Amino acid sequence: MSVRTWYRFQNATENPSVVDIYINDFIGDWIDDYWGFGVTARQFLEQLAGLDARVATIRVHLNSPGGDVFAAHQIANALRDQRASKNRTVETVVDGLAASAATIIMMAGSPVRVSDTAVVMVHNPWSVGVGNSEQMRKLADDLDVVRDTIVAAYQWHSPLSSEELIALMDAETWMDADEAIANGLADEKVDGLRAAASLDPRALAKLTIPDRLKDRVAA
Repeated sequence: MSVRTWYRFQNATENPSVVDIYINDFIGDWIDDYWGFGVTARQFLEQLAGLDARVATIRVHLNSPGGDVFAAHQIANALRDQRASKNRTVETVVDGLAASAATIIMMAGSPVRVSDTAVVMVHNPWSVGVGNSEQMRKLADDLDVVRDTIVAAYQWHSPLSSEELIALMDAETWMDADEAIANGLADEKVDGLRAAASLDPRALAKLTIPDRLKDRVAA
Protein backbone atom coordinates (compact mmCIF):
# COMPACT_ATOMS: atom_id res chain seq x y z
CA MET A 1 0.00 0.00 0.00
CA SER A 2 1.25 3.47 -0.84
CA VAL A 3 1.94 5.79 2.10
CA ARG A 4 0.70 8.89 0.28
CA THR A 5 -2.15 10.69 2.03
CA TRP A 6 -3.80 11.83 -1.19
CA TYR A 7 -3.44 8.67 -3.25
CA ARG A 8 -3.26 5.05 -2.18
CA PHE A 9 -3.96 1.44 -3.10
CA GLN A 10 -5.49 -0.47 -0.20
CA ASN A 11 -6.58 -4.09 0.02
CA ALA A 12 -10.03 -4.56 1.46
CA THR A 13 -9.89 -5.81 5.04
CA GLU A 14 -9.58 -9.61 5.16
CA ASN A 15 -10.43 -9.90 1.44
CA PRO A 16 -7.39 -10.14 -0.83
CA SER A 17 -9.61 -10.34 -3.92
CA VAL A 18 -10.67 -6.67 -3.58
CA VAL A 19 -8.48 -3.58 -3.76
CA ASP A 20 -9.62 0.01 -3.17
CA ILE A 21 -7.78 2.81 -4.95
CA TYR A 22 -8.21 6.33 -3.57
CA ILE A 23 -7.50 9.33 -5.81
CA ASN A 24 -7.86 12.45 -3.68
CA ASP A 25 -5.67 14.85 -5.64
CA PHE A 26 -5.30 16.46 -9.04
CA ILE A 27 -4.25 14.35 -12.05
CA GLY A 28 -0.65 15.28 -12.76
CA ASP A 29 1.30 15.28 -16.02
CA TRP A 30 4.85 14.07 -16.71
CA ILE A 31 6.51 17.12 -15.13
CA ASP A 32 4.44 16.59 -11.97
CA ASP A 33 5.87 13.06 -11.94
CA TYR A 34 9.33 14.60 -11.67
CA TRP A 35 8.38 16.93 -8.82
CA GLY A 36 6.17 14.42 -7.03
CA PHE A 37 2.93 16.40 -7.33
CA GLY A 38 -0.53 14.95 -7.91
CA VAL A 39 -1.52 11.49 -9.09
CA THR A 40 0.37 10.71 -12.30
CA ALA A 41 -0.19 7.99 -14.86
CA ARG A 42 3.29 6.53 -14.36
CA GLN A 43 2.93 5.96 -10.63
CA PHE A 44 -0.64 4.71 -11.07
CA LEU A 45 0.33 2.17 -13.73
CA GLU A 46 3.32 0.98 -11.70
CA GLN A 47 1.11 0.15 -8.74
CA LEU A 48 -1.61 -1.31 -10.95
CA ALA A 49 0.93 -3.70 -12.48
CA GLY A 50 1.97 -4.80 -8.99
CA LEU A 51 -1.48 -5.94 -7.86
CA ASP A 52 -1.74 -9.38 -6.34
CA ALA A 53 -2.91 -11.98 -8.87
CA ARG A 54 -5.77 -12.83 -6.48
CA VAL A 55 -7.37 -9.40 -6.99
CA ALA A 56 -10.67 -9.82 -8.83
CA THR A 57 -12.30 -6.44 -8.10
CA ILE A 58 -10.80 -2.95 -8.28
CA ARG A 59 -12.75 -0.07 -6.75
CA VAL A 60 -11.49 3.39 -7.71
CA HIS A 61 -12.67 6.14 -5.33
CA LEU A 62 -12.54 9.65 -6.78
CA ASN A 63 -12.38 13.00 -5.05
CA SER A 64 -10.44 15.03 -7.60
CA PRO A 65 -10.64 18.44 -9.29
CA GLY A 66 -9.16 17.00 -12.48
CA GLY A 67 -5.89 17.84 -14.18
CA ASP A 68 -3.98 16.52 -17.19
CA VAL A 69 -6.31 15.03 -19.80
CA PHE A 70 -3.70 12.70 -21.33
CA ALA A 71 -2.72 11.22 -17.97
CA ALA A 72 -6.41 10.68 -17.22
CA HIS A 73 -6.89 8.89 -20.55
CA GLN A 74 -3.93 6.61 -19.85
CA ILE A 75 -5.21 5.74 -16.38
CA ALA A 76 -8.73 5.11 -17.71
CA ASN A 77 -7.48 2.90 -20.52
CA ALA A 78 -5.26 0.94 -18.13
CA LEU A 79 -8.28 0.27 -15.93
CA ARG A 80 -10.35 -0.81 -18.92
CA ASP A 81 -7.52 -3.14 -19.89
CA GLN A 82 -7.79 -4.74 -16.44
CA ARG A 83 -11.35 -5.64 -17.35
CA ALA A 84 -10.47 -6.93 -20.81
CA SER A 85 -7.17 -8.74 -20.29
CA LYS A 86 -7.41 -9.87 -16.66
CA ASN A 87 -11.19 -10.28 -16.39
CA ARG A 88 -11.25 -8.06 -13.32
CA THR A 89 -14.27 -6.04 -12.26
CA VAL A 90 -13.51 -2.31 -12.17
CA GLU A 91 -15.90 -0.07 -10.27
CA THR A 92 -15.52 3.71 -10.04
CA VAL A 93 -17.05 5.56 -7.13
CA VAL A 94 -17.32 9.34 -6.84
CA ASP A 95 -17.04 9.96 -3.12
CA GLY A 96 -16.79 13.74 -3.26
CA LEU A 97 -15.90 15.48 -6.54
CA ALA A 98 -15.13 14.24 -10.03
CA ALA A 99 -14.36 17.30 -12.10
CA SER A 100 -12.72 17.89 -15.45
CA ALA A 101 -10.15 15.16 -16.29
CA ALA A 102 -11.25 13.08 -13.28
CA THR A 103 -14.49 12.35 -15.16
CA ILE A 104 -12.45 10.48 -17.77
CA ILE A 105 -11.16 8.08 -15.10
CA MET A 106 -14.71 7.85 -13.78
CA MET A 107 -15.78 6.43 -17.18
CA ALA A 108 -13.45 3.42 -16.79
CA GLY A 109 -15.78 1.79 -14.27
CA SER A 110 -18.58 -0.64 -14.83
CA PRO A 111 -20.54 0.23 -12.85
CA VAL A 112 -20.03 3.94 -12.15
CA ARG A 113 -21.43 4.98 -8.78
CA VAL A 114 -21.89 8.51 -7.39
CA SER A 115 -22.51 9.38 -3.77
CA ASP A 116 -25.73 11.19 -2.98
CA THR A 117 -23.56 14.05 -1.67
CA ALA A 118 -21.04 14.06 -4.55
CA VAL A 119 -20.66 16.38 -7.53
CA VAL A 120 -19.59 15.74 -11.14
CA MET A 121 -18.39 18.51 -13.47
CA VAL A 122 -17.63 18.44 -17.21
CA HIS A 123 -16.13 21.24 -19.26
CA ASN A 124 -14.02 21.91 -22.34
CA PRO A 125 -10.25 21.38 -22.22
CA TRP A 126 -8.13 24.50 -22.01
CA SER A 127 -4.52 25.39 -22.55
CA VAL A 128 -2.07 28.29 -22.54
CA GLY A 129 -0.33 29.29 -25.77
CA VAL A 130 2.16 31.81 -27.10
CA GLY A 131 2.54 32.66 -30.77
CA ASN A 132 1.15 34.40 -33.80
CA SER A 133 -2.42 34.34 -35.07
CA GLU A 134 -1.93 31.17 -37.11
CA GLN A 135 -0.48 29.36 -34.10
CA MET A 136 -3.39 30.51 -31.95
CA ARG A 137 -5.89 29.22 -34.52
CA LYS A 138 -4.07 25.91 -34.59
CA LEU A 139 -4.17 25.72 -30.80
CA ALA A 140 -7.96 26.19 -30.92
CA ASP A 141 -8.25 23.38 -33.49
CA ASP A 142 -6.02 21.16 -31.36
CA LEU A 143 -8.22 21.77 -28.33
CA ASP A 144 -11.24 20.67 -30.36
CA VAL A 145 -9.44 17.40 -31.11
CA VAL A 146 -8.73 16.91 -27.39
CA ARG A 147 -12.37 17.72 -26.60
CA ASP A 148 -13.48 14.99 -28.99
CA THR A 149 -11.32 12.41 -27.19
CA ILE A 150 -13.09 13.31 -23.96
CA VAL A 151 -16.47 12.96 -25.66
CA ALA A 152 -15.42 9.50 -26.87
CA ALA A 153 -14.65 8.49 -23.28
CA TYR A 154 -18.02 9.77 -22.08
CA GLN A 155 -19.69 7.67 -24.76
CA TRP A 156 -18.28 4.53 -23.16
CA HIS A 157 -21.31 5.04 -20.90
CA SER A 158 -23.53 7.85 -22.08
CA PRO A 159 -26.14 7.38 -24.82
CA LEU A 160 -26.05 11.13 -25.52
CA SER A 161 -24.89 12.26 -28.94
CA SER A 162 -21.56 14.00 -29.43
CA GLU A 163 -23.42 17.28 -29.93
CA GLU A 164 -25.33 16.86 -26.66
CA LEU A 165 -22.18 16.05 -24.71
CA ILE A 166 -20.32 18.98 -26.26
CA ALA A 167 -23.19 21.24 -25.21
CA LEU A 168 -22.77 20.05 -21.61
CA MET A 169 -19.05 20.73 -21.82
CA ASP A 170 -19.57 24.16 -23.42
CA ALA A 171 -21.81 25.09 -20.50
CA GLU A 172 -19.33 23.80 -17.86
CA THR A 173 -22.06 21.60 -16.40
CA TRP A 174 -22.13 20.69 -12.71
CA MET A 175 -24.24 17.67 -11.80
CA ASP A 176 -25.41 15.92 -8.68
CA ALA A 177 -25.77 12.13 -8.72
CA ASP A 178 -29.25 12.15 -10.24
CA GLU A 179 -28.20 14.53 -13.02
CA ALA A 180 -25.08 12.48 -13.79
CA ILE A 181 -27.25 9.37 -14.07
CA ALA A 182 -29.78 11.19 -16.27
CA ASN A 183 -26.97 12.19 -18.64
CA GLY A 184 -25.70 8.62 -18.78
CA LEU A 185 -22.42 9.39 -17.00
CA ALA A 186 -23.23 7.24 -13.96
CA ASP A 187 -25.21 4.12 -13.23
CA GLU A 188 -26.13 4.33 -9.57
CA LYS A 189 -26.54 6.76 -6.67
CA VAL A 190 -25.10 5.55 -3.38
CA ASP A 191 -26.39 6.87 -0.06
CA GLY A 192 -24.18 7.74 2.83
CA LEU A 193 -20.69 7.80 1.25
CA ARG A 194 -18.16 10.26 2.63
CA ALA A 195 -15.10 11.50 0.78
CA ALA A 196 -11.96 9.75 1.99
CA ALA A 197 -9.95 12.97 2.25
CA SER A 198 -10.26 16.69 1.71
CA LEU A 199 -9.19 18.40 -1.49
CA ASP A 200 -6.35 20.88 -1.72
CA PRO A 201 -8.06 24.33 -1.56
CA ARG A 202 -5.57 25.63 -4.14
CA ALA A 203 -7.00 23.19 -6.68
CA LEU A 204 -10.58 24.04 -5.79
CA ALA A 205 -9.85 27.75 -6.20
CA LYS A 206 -9.41 27.17 -9.94
CA LEU A 207 -12.98 25.88 -10.32
CA THR A 208 -16.07 28.03 -10.77
CA ILE A 209 -18.55 26.22 -8.54
CA PRO A 210 -22.27 27.05 -8.88
CA ASP A 211 -23.84 28.59 -5.78
CA ARG A 212 -26.27 25.67 -5.41
CA LEU A 213 -23.34 23.25 -5.00
CA LYS A 214 -20.78 25.32 -3.08
CA ASP A 215 -21.77 24.00 0.32
CA ARG A 216 -21.63 20.41 -0.90
CA VAL A 217 -18.14 20.83 -2.40
CA ALA A 218 -16.92 22.69 0.68
CA ALA A 219 -18.13 19.83 2.88
